[in-house]
Amino acid sequence: MAKHKSADVRDIVLCGHAGAGKTILAEAMLFKAKMVNRLGSVADGSTVSDYEKEEKDYQYSLNSSVMHLAHAGKEFNLVDTPGQVDFQGGMLSGMVAADTALICINAMRGIELMTRKAWDAAERLGLGKIIVITRMD
Repeated sequence: MAKHKSADVRDIVLCGHAGAGKTILAEAMLFKAKMVNRLGSVADGSTVSDYEKEEKDYQYSLNSSVMHLAHAGKEFNLVDTPGQVDFQGGMLSGMVAADTALICINAMRGIELMTRKAWDAAERLGLGKIIVITRMD
């Protein structure tokens, strides 16, 4: 028997341009939900979602990764997607499985190509959209 009713499950895809902070945001969410006991770092290759050697070497996501957390009686399935234009298929396939797109925008760089592609794809798929401004420090 499932722990949560389907009405209590949220499927969220994290998308946006490369370097917008999607992976670090996922790390922070996992940490705040006490799913991990420390914040991972892209720079030192210790994030939950970037587990392939190439992702650690290049310091950006090449594949979509699925993570889970519980908060306030809800179960969240997070899909961290690549932000490089060459890997936009990963973003699009992650969106098909989601009901909400969390679109990250780097505060220093603003709206970039994959930000626009993420917004347009979320519109076409009828997903709810949340804008998160990252890297404000």
